[in-house]
Amino acid sequence: MDINVENMLKFHYEKNALMTIGLLKVDDVSQYGRCRIK
Repeated sequence: MDINVENMLKFHYEKNALMTIGLLKVDDVSQYGRCRIK
């Protein structure tokens, strides 16, 4: 049971980390786009 919980938390942590990195990249792209438009 403990191992399952740890694996679940690890999976969610990795998934959230990937989503956060993806959002940061999207932010960078949108800011870069705004700079070019100006």
